[in-house]
Amino acid sequence: MTRLDGCHVLVTGAAQGIGRAVALRLAEEGAALTLLDRSGEGLDGTQKLLTDTGLGIAGREPLDITDTDALLKMVARVDSKLPLDAPVNAAGLGLCAPFSHLDVGQCHRPCRANPTSPFVLRQTGGRRRARRGPCTCASGQA
Repeated sequence: MTRLDGCHVLVTGAAQGIGRAVALRLAEEGAALTLLDRSGEGLDGTQKLLTDTGLGIAGREPLDITDTDALLKMVARVDSKLPLDAPVNAAGLGLCAPFSHLDVGQCHRPCRANPTSPFVLRQTGGRRRARRGPCTCASGQA
């Protein structure tokens, strides 16, 4: 038995970088994973990495975390199949353009991704998890 056996974790940003590394480590510790990222191809790569090392996933969801309505529906759907224990928010967006070239819409997108999606995941998961015990939420955004 490993430390996270029986724990279902949703990992955002799981297609690459920190999210992929976190997913691999959580799987090694026995967590059932649902991988989330806007890049379906990247999720394919993470899933292959996990299966090639003898690990599996509970599910995968290609989804843009800036779409709050879709995020809420996805969490409800995933949680109904296998109750979620914790979200890990490794996804994030930044702006790489001169300030004078940005418009208001571009500025709102990172705001929906960085503070809003972790809030939605934690709040939604927290309500569901409250019936089962404490919930942990990890996020790389300040």
